[in-house]
Order: sequence, then C-alpha cells, then structure tokens
Amino acid sequence: MTVDWRSARAAMSGRLVDAWLRVPPATIAVPQETRDMTIPMPDGAELLADRLRPPGETPLPVVLIRSPYGRRGAFLASHVVLPVRR
Repeated sequence: MTVDWRSARAAMSGRLVDAWLRVPPATIAVPQETRDMTIPMPDGAELLADRLRPPGETPLPVVLIRSPYGRRGAFLASHVVLPVRR
C-alpha cells in the first residue's frame, strides 16, 4: 500500500489547525439526484440529462457539463467537480 505522505501531512495539519481554532467539522450535504430528465429541443429531438443539486428549493447557478462520450462514462468521472471546505 502506497501512502502519499504530503497529503496525509496536510490533512493532519488541517485537523490540528481546525481543533486549535475550534472550527466546527465540515458538513457535506448529500445531493438530490434526478436521472434521465428529458429535455426537448426545437428540432424535435429529446436530450437526456442528469441533475445533481444540494437539498432545498433555493434557486442556484448552473454548471453545465457536455460530453460526446456519454453522461456516465470514464471521461466524466475524470472531470468531476468535488466540493471543498472553505
């Protein structure tokens, strides 16, 4: 098993600083997931889309990701945007 000591050290440092500053632990909301939404186009074609959004009904900005390789392929997995703590 290979351990990336730089990232492990950074994670440990972050936890120590959080404890020292008494920062509450980060919370990550589980996104609401809607699969295979149909979107009608003006020429009559229907596109399929997946929607992931944080819980709640608040209007939010949109991040659109388009790919000719499908919605669930390895290409998309390499371009996933991960949530980060602030």
